[in-house]
Amino acid sequence: MKYQLRCKLSYSVDDIDRWLTQNYDGEYEFNFEGIVETDSVFNQIEILFSFQLPADREAFKQAVKTSTI
Repeated sequence: MKYQLRCKLSYSVDDIDRWLTQNYDGEYEFNFEGIVETDSVFNQIEILFSFQLPADREAFKQAVKTSTI
């Protein structure tokens, strides 16, 4: 898929998958890229998201920015 977004998140993979399933009918996929250790109690996971449509990529980007996942 053409429209990609790499994120470092503190969400669980289950929460991300549930949010994507509820909010998208188009194709998407995501791949675990690693764990980023932080100074806080919670480490972050690094994930590469791929979307079929540019609008889906932008909507997900906004959801991450506004913490609505």
